Amino acid sequence: MSVTQVTLPLLVGQAHGPAFARLVQSAIDAPDVYDLTSLAHSPELAQLDSAIRTPLQLLLGGTYTDYARGMPSDLTLSATALEKLRRLTLVTLAGQSSKHTYVAVIEATGVEDSAALEKLLIDAAYDGLVDVRINARDENVTLAALQPRHASSMALSGNSPSTDTLSSIVAALDGWQAQCSRIAADLDAQVNAIYESVRHRKLDEHRHVQAVATAKAGANGLSSVGLGGPRAGAANPGSIPGAGQSIGTGSSAADSSLSRSKRAKATSSSDHSDEGEVEGQASAGEGACAAGRKRKSSVRRQ
Repeated sequence: MSVTQVTLPLLVGQAHGPAFARLVQSAIDAPDVYDLTSLAHSPELAQLDSAIRTPLQLLLGGTYTDYARGMPSDLTLSATALEKLRRLTLVTLAGQSSKHTYVAVIEATGVEDSAALEKLLIDAAYDGLVDVRINARDENVTLAALQPRHASSMALSGNSPSTDTLSSIVAALDGWQAQCSRIAADLDAQVNAIYESVRHRKLDEHRHVQAVATAKAGANGLSSVGLGGPRAGAANPGSIPGAGQSIGTGSSAADSSLSRSKRAKATSSSDHSDEGEVEGQASAGEGACAAGRKRKSSVRRQ
């Protein structure tokens, strides 16, 4: 018969006699079924053989130490049931104290060595039985129960639990609630730390983007000034290249002005000499005309 944690409470009310015994045995051997309280409350429990009642009692509230020291020699648990008992023993240890040494837990669970213990702790945490924090360097472990253990006397009587049993259940539930509160507070702290880390990272990224944008803007401004401004040398006449060019240009202009002045003076002198020659020629012509008129008048007198 295949039994799961979900189907077990549904099957309990339908099983009677031998069918109930088979259901109990299937639940004991089922690897993922840890909560067997629905079986403990069934009136069919009183009819069970001790070979089935005792393993059920161990899984309900016993430990591996109870199995190793108090079980009859002819009664053995299957490998699956024994592994479940070891994991449930961790729940009991977590209810007694939160911190344990490797040596104490190895003795309580009956595992061989530290490697086997660490595997047991991880499997129990994976199944949702305990919250585990392993310190391999110092060889100690911190346990917090995630599921309560129930008193084994419920499995023995098959009737309503006694007042002492109810008190122990209430105490176990109170402890479980306190542990859940601590776990919830720890998770809230981790979530808040993550949010704070993300906020700081986004703020740093924003500052980096602003810094890059500011640097790019400064670089673009310097580039525009260099391209649009006056050229080097032209803006500073005192620099060597510019000074040389200015001196050379001034000398050439002065030479050109001197040459033009000399040419103007020479032209003026030439014009004056030409005017003198013309005036001289005109005077000579007038003299010749006067002499001709004198000869002509003398001839007429003769």
